[in-house]
Amino acid sequence: MNRNMVIDLNNIIGVRDSSQNIIERIYNSNSQIIWELDSHHEYPDDDYKNQYFTITPDKTFFNLYPQNEWRIEIFTKGAPETYYRIDKGGWTQAALNTSIHFIGWHEIQIKCNAVWEYNDYPIGSLSDFSDKINSILVKNGINSIDITYSVSGNIQSLIYGDSFRSKEDALDYAFGNIFGGQSNLISAENLILPSGKIGYRSFEGMFYHCSNLSKAPGLSSISLSGYCYHIMFEDCSSLIKAPLLPATYIPIGAYDYMFNGCSKIKYIECYALRNETGYYINNWLQATDDNGTMVVKMPVDKWNQLGDDETRRKYYSWLSIPESWELINIVD
Repeated sequence: MNRNMVIDLNNIIGVRDSSQNIIERIYNSNSQIIWELDSHHEYPDDDYKNQYFTITPDKTFFNLYPQNEWRIEIFTKGAPETYYRIDKGGWTQAALNTSIHFIGWHEIQIKCNAVWEYNDYPIGSLSDFSDKINSILVKNGINSIDITYSVSGNIQSLIYGDSFRSKEDALDYAFGNIFGGQSNLISAENLILPSGKIGYRSFEGMFYHCSNLSKAPGLSSISLSGYCYHIMFEDCSSLIKAPLLPATYIPIGAYDYMFNGCSKIKYIECYALRNETGYYINNWLQATDDNGTMVVKMPVDKWNQLGDDETRRKYYSWLSIPESWELINIVD
């Protein structure tokens, strides 16, 4: 048997499997790795799942002030190994609780090898030595005009460094309030959040009071934990569209106050089905747009058994749908 193999890497890099995931390693018949993608390989710019967490300032500001100084403040707990790079150059290790200054427009990527915890809810005995980035802030350096910015890439690189691509679950308390109060954050549309199991309070308050956030990240997980999305978008008064909510089971507090104060939202798709665990949604749509549409997903035969709109609204009363909103059902 000829064991010599010639692999044309140019034909492998960027190739995707049947699930559209980029192939990162190839095994032989003995389950041994015979080829592995270099962890520093650069993926296409729009392959956000495989990109490091990225901060992109709005270029409009720098057209007016091309040499403006600005900074990113990274506040940490413990001693995580935190790195940043400018315009996909080489990585530089950041000091603890650091303020990194830049001149002119640049795209910044950040990675961190850390174990996170939410400050207000320490994880038992781990609280003494767990590492975490508490918050990432983007601020102007000189002029009074705020620099607006977007975030993109895979947020797991803020926990797992170069190994983030294979991590599908979100740790308990992982990203709570990381962008809270950042009025100059305008888009997280291309920020990739984990699609596997979402931990307890994992995204609690993640974008709380980001008043100029107009585009939210996708929420693809169907496996939620208690309070995981609690106040996630509360008071995001510029948010135009709510992300699809595909989970059919809602644990306690998972959606509490999730869109409270999102006055521009007028359309939500929520596939949750009634269950016996209780009514675990409190004020999640309070102060949304007066005229909107709630889309649910129920087998057509069960939907028809409910009879009329009034009966269906009573069935879904636990969703606290605003009275003026239209209720419609979709089926596969």
